[in-house]
Amino acid sequence: MPFVDDQSFDLRMLVLHNEYQVVANGQHCYGFAHRLQPGCVKMMQIWRDVLLISVDVS
Repeated sequence: MPFVDDQSFDLRMLVLHNEYQVVANGQHCYGFAHRLQPGCVKMMQIWRDVLLISVDVS
């Protein structure tokens, strides 16, 4: 698990041709195959207590 309670982290979700890749603090953590076409995804849910400082969609 790349996350530690009460410590900041940088989380990036990369949308690739065949999968999503999750990168935390510059390290590849997880890969997930698309279950829906990426254009159909409308939201992302975050569980647990997280203080969100910024979001950049590019």
